[in-house]
Amino acid sequence: MVCCLLDSSPIDGHARNDRRGTWATGMIDAPCKEPAWCCLGFFCPACTVYLLRKESLGGTIEGYVCCQGYMDMCCFRAGTMGDADNECCLCLEALCCPGLGASATRLMIMDQKELMPDPCDNQIIRCQNYLQCLACICRIGAIFMEELREASELIQLAADLVFLTVMGCMAAQTKIELNLGQRPQAEPPPPP
Repeated sequence: MVCCLLDSSPIDGHARNDRRGTWATGMIDAPCKEPAWCCLGFFCPACTVYLLRKESLGGTIEGYVCCQGYMDMCCFRAGTMGDADNECCLCLEALCCPGLGASATRLMIMDQKELMPDPCDNQIIRCQNYLQCLACICRIGAIFMEELREASELIQLAADLVFLTVMGCMAAQTKIELNLGQRPQAEPPPPP
């Protein structure tokens, strides 16, 4: 179980693995380089999701769809439910799904700038996902076993704090990358 937390390898066969571009700053260093956005991401993740998505779209709402289409499922396709270019939907996404919204903005920037995933970022995100799953399992177990309730509360608190910390790091990293604008490619990316 711990090996999945320490694993920094990319997802096998993922299209972003072969890119040559790298993030200007990894999530682990981003809070020191952009502390204001890190704090905003921690204390008000919905605001950062809204502001960073709008900035990544060029300061307008044109081109917006729910999670920029990165979280489509079999029963939901972004842009088909009245969410296209809808600022109210962006507000709802930021309030109801800040984690997915921040990840979608991050993925959009990765695709726009041809950036590959940072191995340390992979570890941070995997650790946060692991804690969220553990908290969910403990919550379910606490329904049936009263002895687990206190432990469940503590694990949920830890998971929430890690989530907010990752939101802050992701917001700072995203803001740094947006401030750089479009960086020229040294070499064109290889064909898919």
